[in-house]
Amino acid sequence: MRNLVLIILALAITSCKSHKTELSEKLNVLFIGNSLTYYHEMPQTLQMMLNETNTNIKIDQSTYPGYSLSQHLSRITESTTEQRIITLTEKKIVEKDWDIIILQTGTVSVLIPENRELKVNKAISRIKKLATNKDCKFILFNTWPSKREYPKKYCYSGYSIDKSIKDIDYCSPIMEKFRTRNYHNQ
Repeated sequence: MRNLVLIILALAITSCKSHKTELSEKLNVLFIGNSLTYYHEMPQTLQMMLNETNTNIKIDQSTYPGYSLSQHLSRITESTTEQRIITLTEKKIVEKDWDIIILQTGTVSVLIPENRELKVNKAISRIKKLATNKDCKFILFNTWPSKREYPKKYCYSGYSIDKSIKDIDYCSPIMEKFRTRNYHNQ
């Protein structure tokens, strides 16, 4: 499974670059994610795979275990200015003209509509605004589903989404089952 994900990411990265671009041009890729990217050394493994064929693709990362995309913009501070606190991830985003930024967040956070709207989408918009390369491509790296039995429903407390909301839970739609398609038999 892990090799399949790495191959798909490698293909996505190389297909995002224009065919008119010369092979000698450098391509900068940034991973922003949590433990699914951090612990499995996905950026480093992908870099080793790419180095076998093209040394002009450079991969970097800002990955912290357990971090959502919104936490990347609010935790682990690098410095403070008179206006605001700057996180290590924000510093990483603005330090280079990234060609591709791959965003990965927890599976459940995107399943709950209120969390997706109030946290995930806002974090993605903010990251896009921070990117200095106007032609930067953004890839949302979706994680795999849980192996738990179905039907399944995930819930977050309102307080975890917005500190002003109490005594309300926000939940994902009920998922009856995880369906896969067998593309070879179609």
